[in-house]
Amino acid sequence: LITAITDDSEIKQGLFPAPGANVLTSQGGGKPKADHYWALCIALFSEHEDYWDYFARVNQGSTTSTKVCTLWGNKIKNRLRKMAMQVREIRDQMGEMGEGIQHKEDLWEGSELCNKWCTYLFKPYTLLHTS
Repeated sequence: LITAITDDSEIKQGLFPAPGANVLTSQGGGKPKADHYWALCIALFSEHEDYWDYFARVNQGSTTSTKVCTLWGNKIKNRLRKMAMQVREIRDQMGEMGEGIQHKEDLWEGSELCNKWCTYLFKPYTLLHTS
């Protein structure tokens, strides 16, 4: 999920806009987030070994119903919300002990923090804190 977001700059900008970017869709300034969630669904599930068959049946290209897009998009939205919550919890658990650690290079291999958090923290942390 994170790789799909970071590999597509349009999706990344749509879901996690850069600081100072205030794109108002009501004033013609970009797509709604729901469109970006649907684009993520296509990127993730159109070739997924477990879900591609089912997804191919619901994805009718440009004629896919709004209801279907919303249902699948909400799954992505909820997963991203859960990821953001977990990143915040990890950041809070690290507390003072983790202050100043923002990149994998800031940790030394074999340390308790590295063993516990490195696998999961830095990509979503970077994604959430550069927007």
